[in-house]
Amino acid sequence: MEKATFWAIFGFISMGIILSFTSMGIFLTKYDQDKEALIHKKAVLTDANALSWGATPGFKDVKEINNFQFFTHQSGIMFATANESSQYSYVSELSNRTYVPSSLGFIKFLPKFKFEKISDKTSDITHLNIAAIQYFYKSLNQPAFAKLPRYLNMIFRGLSQDFINYYFAHIMYDFYTSDQQLVYETIFTPAKINQETQVKLWDDELYGWKSETSFSKWVRAYFNGGDSKLQLYFSLSDEQMNQLIGKGSTINKLKKLIINSVSTGVQGTKKGTCQNKNECTLWELGMIQWSFGGLTTKDFVPPVTFGNGSYAKFNDSIPENYEFYLSGSEYQYDDVKNIISENFEQMPNLLGFNTMQYIWDNRDHLERVSNKLSWPTDNLTNFTKSKNLIKYLNTQYDYINNIEDTYAFQTWRFMSKMIYEAGIMLRDGLYAKALFYKFKTIDCEDDYFIPFVDACGSKYDFTLNAKNALIWVNAAFEKKGSDSFKTLQKDLKANEDVLWDYLSDGLSDFSKALNEFHLAISKYYKCTYQICQAEELWYKQWGNSSVTKSYPTQLAFKPEDETITIANWDIYSDKPFVHYEFYSFSGEKINEKIQQKLFHFDMGGIFGYYSLRNLYENHFNSTKKLNEKFPLQEEQLKWLIKYLKHCLTNYWYGGHMIKTQQQKYLFDYDNIYTDKISSFEPVYEGNNFRDNGAHLLEQNNQEFMKFATMYDFYQMDTGIKDVDNVGQVMRTLDESKIKRKRILYYNPQTEYQTQYYNYPYGKDSNVYGSYGYAFKPDLIANFQKELQLFDFDIHRNITLKYVETTTYKGYDVIKYKLEDQTISLQPYTDLPIFMTIGRQPLNECVLINGQSCNQYILNVPESYYTIEEITGKVVSFTKTYIYWLQIDKTSPLKQEPLNDELIVPLLKRTITYDFNEDQMIEHFQDVKDLQKHKDIIFYITLTFGLLFSLAFIGFIVYFRKNEQNINSRAPSIYSVVADE
Repeated sequence: MEKATFWAIFGFISMGIILSFTSMGIFLTKYDQDKEALIHKKAVLTDANALSWGATPGFKDVKEINNFQFFTHQSGIMFATANESSQYSYVSELSNRTYVPSSLGFIKFLPKFKFEKISDKTSDITHLNIAAIQYFYKSLNQPAFAKLPRYLNMIFRGLSQDFINYYFAHIMYDFYTSDQQLVYETIFTPAKINQETQVKLWDDELYGWKSETSFSKWVRAYFNGGDSKLQLYFSLSDEQMNQLIGKGSTINKLKKLIINSVSTGVQGTKKGTCQNKNECTLWELGMIQWSFGGLTTKDFVPPVTFGNGSYAKFNDSIPENYEFYLSGSEYQYDDVKNIISENFEQMPNLLGFNTMQYIWDNRDHLERVSNKLSWPTDNLTNFTKSKNLIKYLNTQYDYINNIEDTYAFQTWRFMSKMIYEAGIMLRDGLYAKALFYKFKTIDCEDDYFIPFVDACGSKYDFTLNAKNALIWVNAAFEKKGSDSFKTLQKDLKANEDVLWDYLSDGLSDFSKALNEFHLAISKYYKCTYQICQAEELWYKQWGNSSVTKSYPTQLAFKPEDETITIANWDIYSDKPFVHYEFYSFSGEKINEKIQQKLFHFDMGGIFGYYSLRNLYENHFNSTKKLNEKFPLQEEQLKWLIKYLKHCLTNYWYGGHMIKTQQQKYLFDYDNIYTDKISSFEPVYEGNNFRDNGAHLLEQNNQEFMKFATMYDFYQMDTGIKDVDNVGQVMRTLDESKIKRKRILYYNPQTEYQTQYYNYPYGKDSNVYGSYGYAFKPDLIANFQKELQLFDFDIHRNITLKYVETTTYKGYDVIKYKLEDQTISLQPYTDLPIFMTIGRQPLNECVLINGQSCNQYILNVPESYYTIEEITGKVVSFTKTYIYWLQIDKTSPLKQEPLNDELIVPLLKRTITYDFNEDQMIEHFQDVKDLQKHKDIIFYITLTFGLLFSLAFIGFIVYFRKNEQNINSRAPSIYSVVADE
């Protein structure tokens, strides 16, 4: 080989290697440029593609599928086992999210779902009554400024009503009515009351004038404007009642004398003045006592001596810190009369939520509180007053901010109402069944027995069954203004007077039958009055079932009617019944004397708030002493607690189970746990306020929460400024924490409301990470073992961990897995609810589908995200969340037999999101083509480079082996080297 030839071949091969690898570099650089352009096209949210949102920005055609399976429970059995319901599904798309273009490179949006294609809209499921349970915990977890106005109102109402009653009774008794001869000569005899009744009026154990306690009931009747029960009890005429407690009575004259003395005394002490100087109102007298103990620290009404007493000395159920001055401070009355008003809307007002919220939020800034309250004296004194007020409020909040108060307050709210309703049911049912048995052989139509059009054969024909007679009996007892009477009048097209005559004139068969029953029932059950009152009948039924276990022969009841509970009467078979009777619930008999004590409103009774408070304190904390007046002990006391909790759950909250249509739970179901609006309506007659939770047992109880959502906007990075940040979310206005707005107090008459914000995750929890549908592009080049996202389905930040690089429908993807974890939802739900992701083991859980919950959890699909590796777009995910309710000893659902804690499954939610093959082709074919083009160029240039490299190596090897045979004019390589 000629040396020239050698150098030519050598140069050609070398140049081929250089060109091959240079071309590879050029093509790869071009690929990177094309990839970057494609990433910007696919990933960056511009004004054009960001307007097209489906389940994810830029991809309107891809939707989420939400699959729900509720864990149903057998009605009437408390958590024996849970079973999966059939699967309910809907499609969600985020098409109504708000897009706001921003020069800062952000999209502003409000997460709202649009739901479509809800499956199986009509099927019912038996499920936990979440709204009712939520109501209980909402009451337990209310902030201070929501609880304090309610509690203060109870104090002020008590001072102006209960205390004034005791106060006046004490003075009148000491000053006048304790003298029997004086009372007989100046009150009883002038009222023309016969001698026998006078003796009863004086000596009666319950209502006699001889003791201060029983006499106070007449003083209460005077302040209430009369008492028909007292009148019936003593068979007194209207004129006689007027002489005893009316405008012409000695009690009325004594009341005026006392008020004049007290009003003058208050002004004399220079503690303040009432609006009418000579006659303070009862409310003003209550404020005088609260602010400086004015009614008991001074002897304004000689010769009565109080000796620095307090309300607590009149009623030992009242806490020692009830009155403000007992806490170590006192006010002038004028200081407080403007900030404690009967008018809740007056501002500022300690009974108003808005004022209390301001005080509570600024309790470390006394000057703000002082300015808000507008004290009438100098600033330094005002700071001291504000400090003392806040100290007092703290003391009250410490007293009520616990489980005992929640149980006591809720029980106090329903007990009187429940007992009243149960008494009506007992009375009406007793008479209705008797009517049916008396007239069941009558042919209504032939005899025109019920003389109203269309009555016979209808639901008002009481000759057909006892249930039809209920409305007639109720109308007869509750008079013309009752709903029952109005319904009969409307449906039967009856004249008002004709209908009323039929019910009450004593001439119709119906009226004559009722009069017959009146005499029989009153005599048999030994009632106080000729017509047994519903309340008295219930007193006889509640603790011993003495009404329903035996009946008068005149009522013609059957042996099968003898029972221990009205729940067994066929006329109430369609009602979702609670055990109203204590005896039917517990099997423990309560004698009449003890029951009378239990039904008092003072300490020892089950109608008084403070008495119930003491009872629950003793129940939850055995070191708390039970008041000696409480008539039950040991086993009966335990049964009473169980009974009260049972009634609380099943009567007031509507039961722990509810049967309802699945879509009422499906629609925005997770927001039941995350977003709630609470509305409170003021009640000015004694109970302070009520809220819409009182009727949560209705089937549509979820409706008011259905559209609850987040009120604040979020920002999403469009990637315009930095593509690596595309899809990252944060709060607007640089707010990194989530706030939800709740309406705490709302008056529908005035549309007045106050709002507050709370941080459902705690103040240290920020919003960060991806929106969840797109991550940092080019995950191959920017590989990350973990990815962060903010999941709007559960409103939480979660972590994804790398699993593998694989393919999805022929496209290169990276697969990540959600961490198995337990997330507590309690900080922002008012419910002891938590959620599990993946296969997270649990303890103390009920059986599910007949197997342990941990066995069930092992079969739960794991949660994965699949991400296209170039664009960073999510092309598929499956998320499975299970919601659980934890029941402990504080829960109203805690009933025997249960362990200390129990975990109950509520709901399994699986969310899937998948690009189908057509969608992958449409949205990622150009990505695949670019990758394919890159691969072709890469392998071609690499092949040529390798071929030239092999040729070069082969040429050198050939040259070394045949160097001796090469004839060349030029010196050999080695000879040149040797010559040098």
